[in-house]
Amino acid sequence: MRINLGTVLFAMRDPKGALAELDKAIELDPRNGGAYAARADIFRANGDRKAALADYREALRLAPPDWRPRAQLENFLRECKE
Repeated sequence: MRINLGTVLFAMRDPKGALAELDKAIELDPRNGGAYAARADIFRANGDRKAALADYREALRLAPPDWRPRAQLENFLRECKE
């Protein structure tokens, strides 16, 4: 629920609210790779590469069979090289 709310808030141009919801989602369930991936997307969009990279890696560590964090991390690394 909080991940969805964070995603909606970000789409509504409220990155602070979105990050607060995703932080809470991670606090409630620190093993939720989807929350880390969603938060990484916001960090990435806001230009915080270090935080984005850390969260993409954590999402991948927590959910290795899920292809989304891997694809997001690969796209992010490709952007960093450009």
